[in-house]
Amino acid sequence: MTLASMVPMVCVSDVGRSVAFYQQAFGFKVMNTYEVEGQLNWVFLQSDTVDLMLVSAEAPFGDRIHRDVILYFYPLNIEELHASLQKKGFNVGELSTTFYGMKEFRLEDPDGYELCFGQEVMGAAVN
Repeated sequence: MTLASMVPMVCVSDVGRSVAFYQQAFGFKVMNTYEVEGQLNWVFLQSDTVDLMLVSAEAPFGDRIHRDVILYFYPLNIEELHASLQKKGFNVGELSTTFYGMKEFRLEDPDGYELCFGQEVMGAAVN
């Protein structure tokens, strides 16, 4: 099981305002976005070798209580990692393919932080 990289996903009160801050302060560029009813809901930012995702604190992610930060990991083989964690007895979520072209599953750490693992689905259309 190998993790290729990890990107923090930070919950913010106003995605647009936060994007402007990160662009102005650090030169981040917008690489991808997702809107809900015309409102910027999620954004993937990049500055040189640094990646950052911002998501609306109001995003509909179920009944999560502790959503300050989501750690988003990019494993080399999502199915292998999922099976390995299940075999070790961890309570991992189901593997599913998202509307944004990623095969993902989630796991909660002992403090309630959400760990999300995703691998791009070849040929998937992404907004």
